[in-house]
Amino acid sequence: MKLLLLTVFSFSAFAFEISVSGNSRTDTDVVITELSDLMSAEISPEIIKEAKRRIWNLRLFSSVEIIKFDNTLKIEVTERWTTIPIAKFSSGGDTTYFALGAYDINTLGQNLELGAQYEELNERPAGVVWFRKPQFIDNRNLNIGMDFWTINRIRLFYDTKGEEVGAYTLIRKRVNTFLEYKWDDDFYLLGAQFDFHNDEVSEFGLSNELIQKNLSNDLNFKGSSINKIYKVYFRLGRVNFQNYLVDGTDAKIESSLVSTSTGDETLSDSIFTFRHYTLFDNNMNFAWQFSLESTNLENIQYQKFVGGFSEVRGYKDGQFYDQAIWKNNLEFRFDVLENKIGVIQGAVFSDQAKEGKNINDSFNSSNEVLLSSGFGIRLISPQIFRFVARLDYAMTHTRYVDQSISFGIQQFF
Repeated sequence: MKLLLLTVFSFSAFAFEISVSGNSRTDTDVVITELSDLMSAEISPEIIKEAKRRIWNLRLFSSVEIIKFDNTLKIEVTERWTTIPIAKFSSGGDTTYFALGAYDINTLGQNLELGAQYEELNERPAGVVWFRKPQFIDNRNLNIGMDFWTINRIRLFYDTKGEEVGAYTLIRKRVNTFLEYKWDDDFYLLGAQFDFHNDEVSEFGLSNELIQKNLSNDLNFKGSSINKIYKVYFRLGRVNFQNYLVDGTDAKIESSLVSTSTGDETLSDSIFTFRHYTLFDNNMNFAWQFSLESTNLENIQYQKFVGGFSEVRGYKDGQFYDQAIWKNNLEFRFDVLENKIGVIQGAVFSDQAKEGKNINDSFNSSNEVLLSSGFGIRLISPQIFRFVARLDYAMTHTRYVDQSISFGIQQFF
């Protein structure tokens, strides 16, 4: 057990003391940094509520209890497992893929995320290393991060019936860095990001069958470019975590200027996202997500893809695309069984989306709205950071596709 006492006598700026227990791995300073600006006020129910919210949102603990004892806030936490292995393998259509890696959001107990992943696509190596540092320079409002990527991904293309008509491989060298500042108890966030992409689009690693489909459908995916993306983003509102449950509302606007080596024109990319979560009885969640995305980049790798793994369940991954999309996801999650080992959670959902040449066209074009609905189950371990195994059954109601089962990790959104 670690104990830290901050007294009014020794530190006149603080009006009360704090003790922290249960953090056998996490440095006590991580918790103190998160609460230090609250300590100039007297202990009140509002201070206790805000302190608990902040400690939960560190995502490092599976339980948080705070009680007032005289002039001290006694904080007792239970740490969760935060070192997460990465292992993936798939094979088919003359293509083999595997990935191995690991990341930890609490490296050395310092609330520092470090991660690395190695992967191979048909024996061609790729991977990523990254870091994230909340509480940068001991300021809870500052977050900094950087990624170094090599990407080797196959993107399949489909006809209106969901049949494969071709594919391309994206080979990308990427460096991404960002800095964020939040204020007013996390209600506002402003960020700046620089993203460097060295892209090659080709048929590398495709099966002979896919290459023949490209030829038959007159699809030519070849080219290279260097793209520099300068992004600023602003978030209003906040979403709070209570272990695997979520509560709150926020909206985020992202605006990017893109300089590309393929032309003199400076292009743009914009995203608006709204999220709302309502928590009922600490075992049920209503979740709603709505977003608009638009770009005037014509490079195939920067189109807005929709369908599948993270957009609209029931359709093929990236089955539909254009330069603008909107999507809407509604989901109700409820605990079916909860014990010390973990949680079995049920879900019912409905997803909608539509694509177009621009935002106005995505609402008004003659294309049908993509619409699917269904139900699913999640296996959750509250003691392990972000451990959610997800299985969803989705039915498509428009632009029908004969695909209905999706597997995944993490919640859909």
